[in-house]
Amino acid sequence: MNEKLRLLQQEVSKTVIGNETAVSGIFTALLAGGHVLLESAPGSGKTSLAVTAAKAMGLESNRLNLSPDTQDSDILGNVVLDKESGKIRYRKGAIYTNIFIAEYFDEAPGSAASIITDIMDDGKLNVGGKPIPLPSPFAVIATVERESPFTEPLALEERDRFMIRLPLAYLNGRETVTLIKRNTGAVTIPEDMTSGPVMGPQDIIEMREAVREVALPDETLQYISDIAKASEAHHAVKQGITHRGTVDIAEMARARAYIAGKTTASAEDVRAVLGMTIGHRMELYPEAKVFGESYETVVEDLIKKVRAPKPEKKGGDRE
Repeated sequence: MNEKLRLLQQEVSKTVIGNETAVSGIFTALLAGGHVLLESAPGSGKTSLAVTAAKAMGLESNRLNLSPDTQDSDILGNVVLDKESGKIRYRKGAIYTNIFIAEYFDEAPGSAASIITDIMDDGKLNVGGKPIPLPSPFAVIATVERESPFTEPLALEERDRFMIRLPLAYLNGRETVTLIKRNTGAVTIPEDMTSGPVMGPQDIIEMREAVREVALPDETLQYISDIAKASEAHHAVKQGITHRGTVDIAEMARARAYIAGKTTASAEDVRAVLGMTIGHRMELYPEAKVFGESYETVVEDLIKKVRAPKPEKKGGDRE
C-alpha cells in the first residue's frame, strides 16, 4: 500500500470508524483532480468523514449546509468596498477553500447547484465580473442521502460532474460497538488519537503532477472504450456511460496505478475504479430495478463480459 494512503487511513480512523475504502477513494479522486459524491443514510458520518479526511491531508475545508434558503453569495462571497483603503476587496465565500463540503447537495436550489457545478468544471470563481483563482488543490465533496422512494435523485447532468460516487458502508458489529463506546464515554480516547495532518497541499500538488506522468497505453484506452460501448448495449441501461465518464475512468485508473507504485495504468486499475466511477453516470430503465438490476449489478456484468487486454509480461512498477 502507498505510504501516504496508509498514513491517511490510519489518521482518519482515529476519528471516523470504518470506511477505509471511502478514504482510499477520496484520496485517489483528489490525486486524479476530481470531485467526490458521498452517499449514505442520514446520520452515518458523511460530513465527519469529509472534514476528517481534509484535515488529515493538511487541507483547509469549509462546510455549507445547502437548503432552499442558500444564497449565491453564501457560496461565492462578494466584492465589497473597504472604507479604510477605498479599495474593492473580495469577501470570501464558503467555496474559497481547498475542500468545499457541500452538505445536502440534493436539496440545493437550482441556482446554487449550477454555481457549484460550474466552478467544478472551470476551477475558478467569477465574482462581480472579477475572476478569482481558487486555492490549489481544490475539490468539492458533496453529500447526498441514499436513494429511496422518499428521496429525489440528482439529475444525470449533476451526477456526471463528480468523478466518483462513494456509497458509505454500514458499520459491522465490532465497529458499531466501538462507535457506541466512543460516543458514550465508555472508553477514554488518548490524546494521540486526535487526528492531525500527515501531508500538506504541496504534497497533493506534487502527487497530482506525478499521476500525470503515468502512462495510458492504447490497450487500456481501448478497454475503457469497449466498456463504454457495452454499457450502451446493456439490457438494463437506458443511457450508457457519458463521455466525461470515460475520461474520468482513465484519470482514476492512472491515479490508482500511481498509488500502487506503477508507471503504467492497466486493465486491472480500470476494473478497480470502475464501480465508483461509472455507477452514478448511467441511467437505468425503471423496470430494470423491479427485476433486481442496479448500478452495481450492471458494473459486475460489464467487468465479466468485456474482454480485458492481456497483461504485459514485464511489470511497470516504479523503483
